[in-house]
Amino acid sequence: MSRFIQWWKALRDLPDYRNMLSERQEMIEKAVARFSREQAKANLLWEKSVQKQNEALATLQAALKENQTALAKLESEVERRSLERVEKSLLPELMDLLDDLWQAVAAMNEVAATKPEMMEWAEGLRAIHTKGEKILSFWDITSFTAQGKPFNPALHSPVEVIEQPGISTPMVAAEVYRGYIQGNRLLRQAKVVVAKPGAAAGAADGVAAEAAAAAAEDAADDGRGTENNHGDHIKLER
Repeated sequence: MSRFIQWWKALRDLPDYRNMLSERQEMIEKAVARFSREQAKANLLWEKSVQKQNEALATLQAALKENQTALAKLESEVERRSLERVEKSLLPELMDLLDDLWQAVAAMNEVAATKPEMMEWAEGLRAIHTKGEKILSFWDITSFTAQGKPFNPALHSPVEVIEQPGISTPMVAAEVYRGYIQGNRLLRQAKVVVAKPGAAAGAADGVAAEAAAAAAEDAADDGRGTENNHGDHIKLER
């Protein structure tokens, strides 16, 4: 009898259980829907955040690349200006120093002709001069020899003009300072002593020789030098 009563009560309360389960199901569905909406919002916010971070990263990368390019240009400009300063200030001084060394070598050779013990000093000066020329060769700068060659006002700056019998055209009798070229560009004329034909030259040769000698004398009187010919492009047999 008691079991029958329990069944009857269970059947009587069954609609209430159904309603309760239905309400719980509805609550669960609402909770799931709310969670889905919140999850969708969170996903959207996350995507926007990631997008902003990517945009910020792209901006930083572009700025970094621009700064690197600007830095490379600045370094290149600094290097170019440094080389220009070296070429304009240091190299001319080095060429003058090599000229002085060359004069010292020549003088020491004359002394060593009578005092052989001085030859070691001459060789030492010559070695220093050779090292200096190697430094100039880094900039493709080399000296050229003028002595014994026909006078060329484009290459030679006369410091003195003398007469010399037996020649038909002005020649470089002595080289006071060497000239320098960079590739085929003249950097500095050679300073030379020019020998003009003496009275023994023939009549036909004498006219041309006198004209060339007059040009050499005018150049010497005017003091025409490196500045007037700096940067000229030449072809030169070294």
